[in-house]
Amino acid sequence: MSVSLDIDWPNGEGVEVFLGSLRQLEEGWTPIAKALGLELIPNFSRFIQVTPKNLEPMLAELVIYRAELVRMGLADEADVSIVDRLVAALVTLRDSEGWTATIG
Repeated sequence: MSVSLDIDWPNGEGVEVFLGSLRQLEEGWTPIAKALGLELIPNFSRFIQVTPKNLEPMLAELVIYRAELVRMGLADEADVSIVDRLVAALVTLRDSEGWTATIG
């Protein structure tokens, strides 16, 4: 089973950003995020709605998470590029309206 960010735009177009397998997130992302005290990222392996209200906190957590990967010496790993792609996709939502998005 895989985990991705799915964005549905009001014009009917959709975007999918693959994050990894469920196992990758549960064994990689979730423990690191929990150790950092992050609240949203540990839910990525389940299901989380992205809303205008949680968009900025989610982006802030991803910055912290990415910095920790770099600190741990994992900057060359695939997770860093996945985080970068996820952040880039989420940033597109900032100034837009009518979208729906989920991670799961």
